[in-house]
Amino acid sequence: MENPLVIEDESARIWLQDGIIHFQYEKDIIVDLKTQQKNIADRNKLSAGIPRPVFADATGVKYWTHDAKQYASTDEANRLALAFAILTNSLVAEISVNWMLKVFKPKVPLRLFRNRDAAMAWLETYKVSTQLS
Repeated sequence: MENPLVIEDESARIWLQDGIIHFQYEKDIIVDLKTQQKNIADRNKLSAGIPRPVFADATGVKYWTHDAKQYASTDEANRLALAFAILTNSLVAEISVNWMLKVFKPKVPLRLFRNRDAAMAWLETYKVSTQLS
């Protein structure tokens, strides 16, 4: 049975649904290191010790600070994540995340999407293939 808990604060709403951790960031949020660390701790709490795919609706994010992006790519930050699908509607966010991928080279698969259904389909496929192995 999945945890019905929803964690909500000034930066995001985070919950577990159908085996996927969901983030809904607040509008115009700037994700700094402290916010990133708290969100990851909340995600890990919801994961209940089980690695899971993560969907992040980042359409409201202004930007992530350099320290936040750097922390997000660490082993500590990714230990309970199988894959990340980030929904964005901003070219600036796409450029920023693509830069992060090249510079910090996270070990967990991460893809950007402009379509929620495509993001969820990618995570579902990843979830199914991971559970079969």
